[in-house]
Amino acid sequence: MMLSRSRLRRPVSPGRVFSVAGIGILVAVLGAPQALASAPGDAVQCGDTVTASIQLDSDLNCTGAALTIAASGVTVDLGGHTVVGTTSGISAQNQTDVTIVNGTVGGGISLIGVKPSAFTNLRVDSLTLKLGTRVVATDSVIQNGNINLQGDLSLVRSSMIGVHTRAMSSGITMTDSTVTDSGFSTNGVGFTLTRNTLTRTVIGEDESGNQVAIDNKFIQSHLDVLLVNSLDIENNQFTGPGSGLAVDDSIFRASTVKGNVFDGARVGIAINTANFGRIDNIAITHNVFFNNSAAGILLEAPKGDGAHGVAISDNVFASNGKASNGFVDRHGVPVDDGVHVDIPAGNQVTIGNNVTLDNADHGIEATPGTVIDGGGNISVGDPNGCVGVVCK
Repeated sequence: MMLSRSRLRRPVSPGRVFSVAGIGILVAVLGAPQALASAPGDAVQCGDTVTASIQLDSDLNCTGAALTIAASGVTVDLGGHTVVGTTSGISAQNQTDVTIVNGTVGGGISLIGVKPSAFTNLRVDSLTLKLGTRVVATDSVIQNGNINLQGDLSLVRSSMIGVHTRAMSSGITMTDSTVTDSGFSTNGVGFTLTRNTLTRTVIGEDESGNQVAIDNKFIQSHLDVLLVNSLDIENNQFTGPGSGLAVDDSIFRASTVKGNVFDGARVGIAINTANFGRIDNIAITHNVFFNNSAAGILLEAPKGDGAHGVAISDNVFASNGKASNGFVDRHGVPVDDGVHVDIPAGNQVTIGNNVTLDNADHGIEATPGTVIDGGGNISVGDPNGCVGVVCK
């Protein structure tokens, strides 16, 4: 016997529970297990507690909490509709395999101790992920809200627009996604960014793990790292004002910045730290620095020695420093070069095999005795050639 939709859509009271047991009893009585198991749009109401997979057939505009998921293995299919709650849109705690798909959630999604979980084709205004929650968001949009992250968030072919993320002791992975007019303030977080486009976005990482960014476009966007384990920044494009890579303190393990283009920033890469001795084992190699207003690379620190394994090699620096607007280093020396170095002596910083072309002042300017000349540097069209290393 086929069960008609009219028989499924009987009135229910707000706050009632969708339960697996209740559905099983009804199936036994009516004898239509397949139709009842799918139960799309089964009179979902504001304040419902969901313990079985459901599909909405209308919008919900709720005072208080809209929907609470209280079972594992549940899929909430919004059916293209919108769920809004004044205190929360959809929430779940201490469940597994929770999936939310196909619609819009206003009032935010709050998941506590939920792992794993998934969003697909979803639009949401804010996220709270706590106690080890793991979310994979695919083909989804997070817009004009906040993310409070104490778990793991992965974005795949998704978008973030106008979102501020505060993350602690968690991991963020983005793949083939877009991030616009957003900001990340992170602590203890490992980042992996692959093939994304970030526009007018700042990623600030403090006391963080391993940071990986490969094949991304940073448009007027930058990475700002402080006390990180390691960096792997490869084959990215940093373009426009506000873009670039800034290292504000220690790098503890071998790091690579390779094959990137830094175009139109103020400074492409700035390592500006209170103690340069805490910068170890970073190779900046095979990058192109073009048309950055002050410098391609700036190394600056008032004190510190003992840094080792810092290498700037096989890069191209062209047309940098032509709009520095009075930018000077800590000694009052103009910063308007391909490479500008103002650090104490006693650090193992090697500069070799770079090509500098038509920069505003020097191709390479380093305080004599503060860097190691790796040889093979070439200066063409730089008015004052190189200082601190020999350029052909």
